[in-house]
Amino acid sequence: MNDGKIMTLYRIGFLTALLIFSIVPAVCAVEETKTLVEDDPEFVPIPSLAVPIIREGRVEKYIFLTVTLEMIDSDAKDVAELYVPRIKDAFFRSLFDYFGSLRPGTPGVNIRLVKARLMHAGKRAIGENKIKAVLIQNAFEQDVNIRATDAKKNQ
Repeated sequence: MNDGKIMTLYRIGFLTALLIFSIVPAVCAVEETKTLVEDDPEFVPIPSLAVPIIREGRVEKYIFLTVTLEMIDSDAKDVAELYVPRIKDAFFRSLFDYFGSLRPGTPGVNIRLVKARLMHAGKRAIGENKIKAVLIQNAFEQDVNIRATDAKKNQ
């Protein structure tokens, strides 16, 4: 064989390999997109939570949370909607324990830790393999000693 034919075969092989490697990722991406679209997320909003932090027999501050649960599937959503009072009770108990164990004067809300505690409490309330994620939509801390008029003055 002469050098021209060998070079032509190399070029054809290279172009074929390039074509295959450029098409395969696109096909895989389309398949992944189809599976994501097929799995519609199922959400269950939990009524707002207002957790009083009690120290030395008096309310020191309140923690307000807005929580939504992302469920595994529609069956899990149906179960969660049926047991919202049970879930809310488990959330309150878990949050009372957590915030009550913090040192007095600890500012802020550790979102990552609160989400983990709520996930655990939710699993205890309605069972394993139902809750996909705990989504905290809003977290707010209000000191009882600060009145609304004082807060406006400090801004």
